[in-house]
Amino acid sequence: MLHNSNIILLVGLYEFSKFSPNRIVLWRTDKNSPYYYSSPFVSPIIAAKINKCRMIVAERNYIHIFSTGEIKNMHSFNVSNLCLGEIVLSNNTDKNVWVCFSSSVDQGEVKVYDTLYPPTKKILIKAHKSPILKLSLSDKGDRLATCSCKGTIIRIFSLPDGEKLCSFKTGISPVFIFSLNFSKKGDKLITSCDKGVINIFDIEEEIEKLKEDKEVKGFKKILYRSFLTVVSKILPTDYEDLGVQGTEINYRGDEIKLSNLVGFSGDKIKEAFSFSADGTFNRYSIDYVNKKMIKEETHYIKDMKEIDNKAPSIYDDSFNIKNNENYIYD
Repeated sequence: MLHNSNIILLVGLYEFSKFSPNRIVLWRTDKNSPYYYSSPFVSPIIAAKINKCRMIVAERNYIHIFSTGEIKNMHSFNVSNLCLGEIVLSNNTDKNVWVCFSSSVDQGEVKVYDTLYPPTKKILIKAHKSPILKLSLSDKGDRLATCSCKGTIIRIFSLPDGEKLCSFKTGISPVFIFSLNFSKKGDKLITSCDKGVINIFDIEEEIEKLKEDKEVKGFKKILYRSFLTVVSKILPTDYEDLGVQGTEINYRGDEIKLSNLVGFSGDKIKEAFSFSADGTFNRYSIDYVNKKMIKEETHYIKDMKEIDNKAPSIYDDSFNIKNNENYIYD
């Protein structure tokens, strides 16, 4: 969805009327009708992202950057083997409007492009040894979360410099990460995996702990380094991530074993939600004092039709779709 507007960006699963795997459609929820549809792309669309100033359309071997207002192609560049979940677009529209993606099948590298002035600024982050599985950007676009196909380590990087801020362990055995999302302020991260677990990590707290660790000097520091060197040769993990913080809060439930999305409920970091592949929506309360999550309520898609989800209309100068007869369908 386009921020908090009534516009949804859609891509068809198969050819049906104006919907197609090769075409994007902007849908107005207030009129329940298409507002814009594009000309067909050469190959099926892998992912599509949108904010108030930029729209990203990714084919398997190409990424296209559009201006949102006029739907004008600003820049296209070649990639390879791009998959869903391996590309994210920042919500911020003033600065740090990054598109981050990974297209490597054997390395955990993430490329970062500036969509405001493409392709003037780009960096490469070597995030993991294994290929990237999921990426997430904070609302301000100043932090990037990554996980690999192995799923045991989640790393947080600062943007635009690409410096690693901290790392978190999800466990020792490999897991498949379904979803990872920042809180509104970017100070916490919530994840879910196929083990039926939701994890919440405190980023600021871990950064402070790392600063304290760096202040350890003298004989204690020598002993600590020696201990890590020995353990790194025994345990199947990266040396630099030994001793990283575990889960701050976790929740276990059968509903999380299905493919799902998780996140914090708006600005309220004391509430979280999960939306699973079977159409189940769950709301949780988060108790940071006692370090636990409690499931408060469950809804199913068939029961949600009574819930009013109307978003505000967007008749303003910040978003003005160009009225082109070749594209507009109403």
